Amino acid sequence: MVNDINGVDRSPDGQILATGDDFGSVKLFKYPSPVPKAQYQKFTGHSSHVTNVQFTRNKVGQPYLITTGGNDKCIFQWKYLCDADAIKANDEMEEIELKALDDGYAS
Repeated sequence: MVNDINGVDRSPDGQILATGDDFGSVKLFKYPSPVPKAQYQKFTGHSSHVTNVQFTRNKVGQPYLITTGGNDKCIFQWKYLCDADAIKANDEMEEIELKALDDGYAS
């Protein structure tokens, strides 16, 4: 079986599923998504395929999403801001903020 998804992880609050794919996209899905072609939000930053995604498991504060790129050999840290109550109350994919953080270092 062939697919385009290289990595997947569920957010610490259990509400969102993040995927990284062969097209350089990071996608966030509401979890669970028991329907075909579920709604998602797409974020880009890597120049080619995303090899893995993982949420941090912070005890305090907002979690981050860490993504690794293939050909670009970059590690991105995304700030994950999500209103979990809005997601629970609505079947539609709510707006989730995911921002790549600039640490000031040039590659």
